[in-house]
Amino acid sequence: MYTELAELPYPTSAEFTDQNVIRVSYAVRDHTQNIKRTLVKDIILTNTGPDHSKITAIVTSTHYVPDPKRTILSILSPSRTKRILLLESHDSKRRVEVWNLKNDKLEASLDVTDKHGAFYADEYLASSSFSPDETSFIYTAESKTPETSPSDPYAKFRFTPHFGEGLPGKRRPTLFLIDWPHPEESSATSATETKKPILYTLAPSFAGNIPVLFGQAVFSSSFEKTPNGYNFRIYATGYEYQPDGRLLGIKGCYNRPTGIWELTSSPSSSTPNESHDPPTSEEGSDSKLSTTITLTTRKLTPSNLSCRSPRLFRSPSNTSTKLIWIANPTGGAHASTSSIHTLDLPDDPSVELPIPKAILDIVDTPSQSTSAQGPGSTSKGLGFGFPGFYPTSNNLLDKPFVHVQSETQNELDGYIISSSLWGSRSRILLIPLTAANPNSTNVSPPHDVTPNLNDEPEFDGTLDNWGVLATDGHNRVLCVRSSFVVPYELVLGTVRTSAGLQPQVDWVVLDKPVLSSSVQKALSSLEISIHPIPNRSPTETILLKTKDSTKDTPCVTIPHGGPHGTTTTGFNPSTVALASEGYTISLPNYTGSLGFGESAVRALIGQCGKLDVEDCIASVRYLIEKGISSEGKGKQFVTGGSHGGFLTAHLIGQYPDVFSAAVLRNPVISVGELTSYDIPDWAYAEFGIEYPISSSPSIYQSPPPPPPPIPTTTATTNQTQSPIPHMTTPNYTYLHNASPIFYISKITTPVLLLMGGVDLRVTPATQGIPFYHALKGRGVVTDMLVFEGDSHPLEGVEAGRVGWEAGRDWFKERR
Repeated sequence: MYTELAELPYPTSAEFTDQNVIRVSYAVRDHTQNIKRTLVKDIILTNTGPDHSKITAIVTSTHYVPDPKRTILSILSPSRTKRILLLESHDSKRRVEVWNLKNDKLEASLDVTDKHGAFYADEYLASSSFSPDETSFIYTAESKTPETSPSDPYAKFRFTPHFGEGLPGKRRPTLFLIDWPHPEESSATSATETKKPILYTLAPSFAGNIPVLFGQAVFSSSFEKTPNGYNFRIYATGYEYQPDGRLLGIKGCYNRPTGIWELTSSPSSSTPNESHDPPTSEEGSDSKLSTTITLTTRKLTPSNLSCRSPRLFRSPSNTSTKLIWIANPTGGAHASTSSIHTLDLPDDPSVELPIPKAILDIVDTPSQSTSAQGPGSTSKGLGFGFPGFYPTSNNLLDKPFVHVQSETQNELDGYIISSSLWGSRSRILLIPLTAANPNSTNVSPPHDVTPNLNDEPEFDGTLDNWGVLATDGHNRVLCVRSSFVVPYELVLGTVRTSAGLQPQVDWVVLDKPVLSSSVQKALSSLEISIHPIPNRSPTETILLKTKDSTKDTPCVTIPHGGPHGTTTTGFNPSTVALASEGYTISLPNYTGSLGFGESAVRALIGQCGKLDVEDCIASVRYLIEKGISSEGKGKQFVTGGSHGGFLTAHLIGQYPDVFSAAVLRNPVISVGELTSYDIPDWAYAEFGIEYPISSSPSIYQSPPPPPPPIPTTTATTNQTQSPIPHMTTPNYTYLHNASPIFYISKITTPVLLLMGGVDLRVTPATQGIPFYHALKGRGVVTDMLVFEGDSHPLEGVEAGRVGWEAGRDWFKERR
């Protein structure tokens, strides 16, 4: 059952290629070849019905991408008339192509192999922005490794840190601008005078030589080419080194020293070849067509906020431009409640910038009564009011804006649309762009427009989980919804003006997966529910079980990682497959989980290994008390990965008589030994030991404000803390006592370890492998599987299948 469920296509991205045409990309696991493949569907929307108001979807083509690894990025221009392709062949040859979609012709092509290393396509550092006239494009790539020279004979050997887990080899992200002649200009040129595209390296300059690396760059609306060069502004996320030279790992971490920067070019900063003249015979081929543009820089965001995801909103009347971004507190918890900020950008760059405003602030504690805003806010099962903004994709969409006609004026109102965690599920939010009030401490919640689309009475649609894939830039949004009993479905929303002051969204399902009879039977046998744990607020657990289960059905507890993560009700093949094997599945969202307010996040700081463990065992006891599960041999099992593995190890150490078997994936076992890897601050800050994260001040600050205080443990009382802490005997003792290894002598539960051989976050050499030997040496039944090519998430196709099957067998032998 696992293989069949895991091979269901999962929507990963989408784009409106025309007003009524949507192209959707799906990820598909191929267990025959042990690879992930890309499936593409083209969907045409038609208006039917007597008044042409009903939308019908027609899937016109479905095809697999032959070699998805070759196309690193494929970006459609705002006008939908051009497409940029960043291509890399198997022999590491790299090329940029520009296609004109009006005539299906290649408009420009440039070999950039000699100019830089690999293209970036990740969510943290990649850039993909067209200039307003769509004759230039910014992307991010790895700069070449410096060569030795007489002035620096050691350059190629000098240590350069990388961005850690999930971003291997990414050390020098660099912005590049490719510029090509306008089609009219190109067509007016004779064949013997063919004008070629030019590649520019964008070189930011800094006052005080502050080292900053840039990604997520976007063009502003002001862009000008002159005979003397370029005049433009771009906005980008800047990643700063720490004073000790570290680049802190950024995957899954939103408390980093990052900010939004303005990078400005001027004609005098552009060295020529702006005329697109062809190379001379001495210049050679494409590789010679490059130069550098120096950019002046200024930071727009304060040092106490970790900012990302810059987006530009141009009003429909084309009269104003807003810069939008997401922010989290710098330092402390690795993930927390996000805020959204905006800055009104003057069209005249000589005009002084105003002060940024928050349009959506942090919610400390959500109200216990649901908000009346929007049809979804009063749906059954939410249990509390708006808890704050927790974007499920961690960034805003590339085009996150929709518009509706204003009720009070002719102007169109603009909204950000995003999915966001709300307790143990994700909802669709419409966030007004016109609500900025920097003086208000009361946050008006956004509009929750999540519908209940389930027609089947046995399925509770309020337990669906939602994500946003794309907008058309006007009033349509494509979403994906699922639950443990409903695999991924595509849903189209059309935002419209309502009779009141709030917008409404009309929803229609566009596409559903094709399910075999065996999968349909398995899913129809399951039921989902969410259970708040008494006296442990805000802890709640998601329960997935067969409808005919009894208290004697074995129960598997699966705590999530993070610790500031969240398990949602969204479809998960491994969880559904395990439930179909005859297990009751309990997925606790303990204190510190996202989606429950900022106070819940802060409550876990300094309490890891205690409060989270107590919440998890309380969920086990609650289900036993309610007669949903029972105690005894073969009745309780536990599994988790990363911090979930940390909790799993704690549970079998602190409560050795409760669980009959445990499966741990890349677990944290000894916290004090994690401080030399990609997120050293995690081991300190999450456990209550101060770890200051430095960030440069904005143009509005001097000097920068201090970082927010976090609880201080007895391990550091009366100690003088260095700017960047190093492991001391008191700190190590404190962290050892908070680690699962502290309970090693009490563990008797059989343990299966699943390890990623290239994990850069929780390295097997200091965590899983020593734990394996410690258990073996004490006579505990133990086994360990190592997946050499996999990293921390164990996301490989083979690792996913083998890990699931091994865990199933490990539990089955002990039922």
